[in-house]
Amino acid sequence: MLYGWGSTRFLLPSPLLIRFSILDSISKDQTMKEGKSSGGTRKADTKLAVKKTQAKGKAVKDPNKPKRPASAFFLFMEEFRKQFKEENPGNKSVAAVGKAGGAKWKTMSDSWFLK
Repeated sequence: MLYGWGSTRFLLPSPLLIRFSILDSISKDQTMKEGKSSGGTRKADTKLAVKKTQAKGKAVKDPNKPKRPASAFFLFMEEFRKQFKEENPGNKSVAAVGKAGGAKWKTMSDSWFLK
């Protein structure tokens, strides 16, 4: 049921739903005390049942599908890694190469792209 005033509306459960949920919880408590299992004794209501749709499987990947071309940044980093390793042969950190490459990429002009 919708309750509210003006343009404000909110949804509250009806008093009947509250009564049935209380009665349902009481009956569950009684069956637990008696030692009976409630599983399988009640039939599911077909109107309330959620219909399960069959899950679609993943699409099969084509092993012969060509890869996308590399972006400008990846082409730049390929050259930059070679230069960085020549200038800093003792540096084994991948993060240092990435940070230095990113800093240089930000400061570059368009002249490199026009090669």
